[in-house]
Amino acid sequence: PLWKPKAQRACEWCTTPFETKPAKVKYGEGRFCSRRCLGSWVAKRNARPASYLEVAVRAILTAIAEPFKEQEPIGPWLADFYVPRCNLVIECDGEYWHSRPRVAARDRQKNGWMFRHGYRLLRLPESVIRDGSATKAIQQVLSGATA
Repeated sequence: PLWKPKAQRACEWCTTPFETKPAKVKYGEGRFCSRRCLGSWVAKRNARPASYLEVAVRAILTAIAEPFKEQEPIGPWLADFYVPRCNLVIECDGEYWHSRPRVAARDRQKNGWMFRHGYRLLRLPESVIRDGSATKAIQQVLSGATA
């Protein structure tokens, strides 16, 4: 036949349904709907150690007794912290890495996706975490969520 049959799959990362070649399924491939989902799955699987920024934010969330999830998969993304009570994603942005053009572009894509899907987003720059004002920023966002 002129057409080749497609196999229906659900992405192992974001559970989005997609079509792939039956041969890919047979050989254990075709498990992800996009390269982004594959990359997020690999990042989560290879669980890198937390950065000092993430350690500081974890300490703040623990100190204010706010339940959270760390390195939480959300759609095709991996969030540094997710606070389920108020659907809040907290991202820790190191100055060097997040000032790079490609990373900044990816951050804008992530921001847009989060807002389109109803998540609230708090990006904490390294300078805010280092100078100790991250606690105040987090508490303001969390207090605004309960109002």
